[in-house]
Amino acid sequence: MASSITQTIGLGSDNRLSMDMIEKLRAVDEKAIIDPIDNNITETEDKKKALSEITSLMNDLESSVSSLGGDTLYLERTAYVSSEGINISIDKGVNPQSLSIDVNQLAKEEVRQSNTFASRTDTIADNDGNVTISLNGISETFSVTSSTTLEEFAQMINDSSLDATAKILNTGNNEYRLVLTSNVTGESNGFTITEDDGINLGLSDDNNIVQQAQDAIFQYNGVEVRRDSNKIDDLVYGVNLELTQVTDQPINIDIKEDSNSIASTLQNFVDNYNKLMEKLNEVTDYNEETKEAGIFQGDNNINGIKRDINRLLLQVDSQGRSMMDYGLSLDKEGTLSFDANEFNKKFSDNPSDVQSFFVGQDITDRGITTHEDGFFYKLEESLDRYVDFGSGILQTLTTDLENQEKRLNEEKEKAMALLDSRYDRMAQQFAQQDAIIGQINQQMKALQMQIDIQTAKK
Repeated sequence: MASSITQTIGLGSDNRLSMDMIEKLRAVDEKAIIDPIDNNITETEDKKKALSEITSLMNDLESSVSSLGGDTLYLERTAYVSSEGINISIDKGVNPQSLSIDVNQLAKEEVRQSNTFASRTDTIADNDGNVTISLNGISETFSVTSSTTLEEFAQMINDSSLDATAKILNTGNNEYRLVLTSNVTGESNGFTITEDDGINLGLSDDNNIVQQAQDAIFQYNGVEVRRDSNKIDDLVYGVNLELTQVTDQPINIDIKEDSNSIASTLQNFVDNYNKLMEKLNEVTDYNEETKEAGIFQGDNNINGIKRDINRLLLQVDSQGRSMMDYGLSLDKEGTLSFDANEFNKKFSDNPSDVQSFFVGQDITDRGITTHEDGFFYKLEESLDRYVDFGSGILQTLTTDLENQEKRLNEEKEKAMALLDSRYDRMAQQFAQQDAIIGQINQQMKALQMQIDIQTAKK
């Protein structure tokens, strides 16, 4: 809302002195003083945004480079199994090797059934007594009465510490049986059951054994092995086997280094590199057609990213190896590409050669051993100079831009305050001068009236 002073400016001078004149004068000053600051603020904000995008892309690239330059990725293993009958999982770093497994017998749990009953709620005893069940070193004695039902006894077992499960099964023709199943396999994990006289369960009757407990028996590289479980983790260090069926011929297992995860990470590296270079070109190049320069054109720090990375991409190690030997290539446009087939063949032929080039190797010459850093290890060190949190070049640039933006906003605030003060004074001066002019105009009008009156009398 306009002040009373600004509302009256121009009334005395017939708008020769007016707020419109003041606003036009201020607009000229703002264009000369404020607009350059605003332009610098906008440029700083644009640089911050571009730098944030570059930092994000650099972090993506550094992540894939870090994986390729470390040992963990090369510890991945895969297994090639010749036929069905076995499941296998392999820990990282297991020595590549070949196994032969021929399954003669699977480990089984013992299963027993009770005598038949007419219903779930039939009683199981003619008198009070005990049923004792032993399994896997644990023994439980169940006290029953003449009123204990089949269903209640099954619940007693399930509530006990026995590693077993009791279920009531309708076998048809209104006949029910309690089926007792061990939860553990192996010949030594069968049931031992005793029933007092007058108890009609029949679980202790060998004729009610549905399935005998038995060990797994298999040939490992021609040697017979027994285990009480089909899950075997103590045969080969880091190799976990699960036998799933009896086999009629040996299953051959080849454990090898896994190239798939490395190839996938290499492709991520290539994709991340190309995205970063596209962004760096955008912010540093000069467009001849549009005559527009990238926001970081001429910035040595940003241009240095391209120089440092591309210099390392073209490096050759002490054995004359380069990235081109492993499926990576850089075209004349600066686009990186990856041939997975070429890499997989190289890896299959000599996996240790791939790891030594990517990660590093010890070299012994005339009794002296030195360590040579690998391709991706060196690249990661170079990237760390830029993306290291707190001390990296990009973090420093970001901090500088934030400080610059703060200074510019403070400078703008001070400049606006000075203009406000200047034009407030000007408005007051205009108002005073306008009032004086108005008084003079009134005096002139009065004088003119007197002159007109005197002239009319003559």
